[in-house]
Amino acid sequence: MATLKQIMRCNSILQHRHKARFQAAFKLPLRRFMDPVCGFDVVGFDRAIHTPQGVSCSAWCKHKYGKEAEALVAALVSPIPV
Repeated sequence: MATLKQIMRCNSILQHRHKARFQAAFKLPLRRFMDPVCGFDVVGFDRAIHTPQGVSCSAWCKHKYGKEAEALVAALVSPIPV
């Protein structure tokens, strides 16, 4: 089981690693959606990109922003390897 310190470090690394690509893809700062403990806020992100009700975030990202953006969001919401 991961410690809080490990989780926070992994979330910090994720944010640093993907911030430029996220900004380029979505024109939004990744830090707005990253919590040090909880990680990527997919619900807040859904609201920001106006994901239609009944459509998954993944499907909407792929449709509106492309496959690379979809893969980026998948990397941000996947479990943290510790």
